[in-house]
Amino acid sequence: RNPSGVADLEDAIGQYMLYGVILERAEPDRTLWLAVPDNAYESVFREADTRDLVMPKLNLRVLVVNQKTQR
Repeated sequence: RNPSGVADLEDAIGQYMLYGVILERAEPDRTLWLAVPDNAYESVFREADTRDLVMPKLNLRVLVVNQKTQR
């Protein structure tokens, strides 16, 4: 959405963390995943800092979705 992939990443992580806190209280056995369009994954999430530092530190689980095939 934003010209900067980092700004989109900030928004996504903020929402992920907020939902995680709420879900943990409501359904503690459920696992939260962040669905990411494949183009966003390729441009932002595959970067070394995001993949090797941010995702493990935040326990970020990512589900990559192909928007054309919706898989």
